[in-house]
Amino acid sequence: MKHFGKWCTIFLLFFVGFIPKGIASNYTTEKILETVKAYYEACKEENVEAYLAVIYLKGKNVKALTEEARRVWNAVDTIEYSLENFSIALNKEKNVGIAQYTVKAQITPENGPPEEKFSTNADYIMVLRQDENSWKVEMVQRKDLFLQNLKSLYTLQNVQELMKLTNEDTVTWQDKWHDPQGNSYTYRVIVDILSEVETSQYQLAIVLSPKNFNYNHAQPDGRDIRSVAERDGKLLELPYWIEKWDPKGESIIWVRVPHLRGKGRIYLYYGNPDVNSKSSGKDVFDFFDDFSEFVDWSIYGNKPVMTTIEGKKVIKIRGWSEIVRTIKLDGSNYAFESLSKLTSGMEAYMPFLGFGASNRSKDEDNAYQFGYNVWRSIDNIRVFKDGVEKANGNGRLTFSGRTGWVRTTFTVHNGKLTQIIHDEVKGTQKITIQDTYWIDSIPKEVGIIVWDGADYVIDWLFIRNYLEPEPTYNLGSEEKKPPVKKGPKQILREPLETEQIISLIKACEKNILEQSEVIEQMRREIETLKVRIDQL
Repeated sequence: MKHFGKWCTIFLLFFVGFIPKGIASNYTTEKILETVKAYYEACKEENVEAYLAVIYLKGKNVKALTEEARRVWNAVDTIEYSLENFSIALNKEKNVGIAQYTVKAQITPENGPPEEKFSTNADYIMVLRQDENSWKVEMVQRKDLFLQNLKSLYTLQNVQELMKLTNEDTVTWQDKWHDPQGNSYTYRVIVDILSEVETSQYQLAIVLSPKNFNYNHAQPDGRDIRSVAERDGKLLELPYWIEKWDPKGESIIWVRVPHLRGKGRIYLYYGNPDVNSKSSGKDVFDFFDDFSEFVDWSIYGNKPVMTTIEGKKVIKIRGWSEIVRTIKLDGSNYAFESLSKLTSGMEAYMPFLGFGASNRSKDEDNAYQFGYNVWRSIDNIRVFKDGVEKANGNGRLTFSGRTGWVRTTFTVHNGKLTQIIHDEVKGTQKITIQDTYWIDSIPKEVGIIVWDGADYVIDWLFIRNYLEPEPTYNLGSEEKKPPVKKGPKQILREPLETEQIISLIKACEKNILEQSEVIEQMRREIETLKVRIDQL
């Protein structure tokens, strides 16, 4: 498939008509899916007219589109294709749609050698726009490329917020105790949230313990936890990620809350042994990697390896090494968090958030750099600009030499940089400095540096929104699903034949007549008694 590289934009895979699993059927969803189907089938059949019929043509060069399609189409290849993790989001005006899905495809050239056979497995985004009474395709591209080139490729306002939504039909609960798939949950707790600052798409950490949560009512691994919000009389399922689950101690659940202003309320549901976990960090955070696989990172120095330690899938980095990845954040106030551990040596673990070019030699040139076991094995924050260290904040030696699992939290708020480092052995230390060099800048990349002579493993890291003060919450008491009310017991009888019914009616009539005669006789006797009483 010599032209496959061009498919990043046109992407000529096809599929048979379907509605993907997890997408509830409604009019808008079906229309969007019909357009997606028509698009791919037109590409597969090399039908230019059908292709142009589903493309949003306003502002586009039709001749160039036609020539591009004809140049890269190659229908002699065999393509086996499937979609997974399909979701649809609409903007408020419901005239722009974002379809997100995972593509798995195997391409076999008909006349080419067997070694040219290849597979692809990647996330894709299709942008669709409503044009009169139909949906038209505006763009198809791999998700990572779409995010990297968002400003130059597409100017839809708040498109990243739209991409964080899912088709409402897939997240609307059937009723108070049944999820979109009809699964029943026995218990729920109210989470009342208070936010002094109005915000949207905020990641809230909810901490559970035996003091505020009955672990016996949830599954031992927490797989039946669900986060739900109420809006316009509907219960909508929210993305969540379980950072930690310990039925004997503390558990941490991150929930992406759509909107916070003053007081708000969400629910945690649980109590169903038959459901699987929906915990997903990628759906909750602006950036997330749990290193279940190691992809999309640039590597400088020693190459990291995947391994397992203490039952955790982790990435192991041996210094000197640096890994870097491009990110796309919405604002200049954010938080970086990671869980890592030193396995040998005693040198620095230094995450960084980069703002500009760097020669990737030891320290970054334009970045916030922070971490632990830095010079003299202390906790540390540094600010670099044009290769020069502009600000520095060091922790106390009391907390130096961390060797256990270390949770690193680094927050940026209006130029105030705060790092909170915690492990069970050394404890918690907080360092704060003020920055004046990158105060209004948004980082373009995230990375980790490990110095010579040390091995570190990283379990996960993420970047989220950050406010000061952060929203607070209060867990309410547990509610239990009420038992199903049973009505009066009904006695079922065999259906009666017509003759039987007529017979019963006649019997009733006879009985009524007999009763009437008895009543008339009693009336006459009463009248006779009245006459006798009057004579006395």
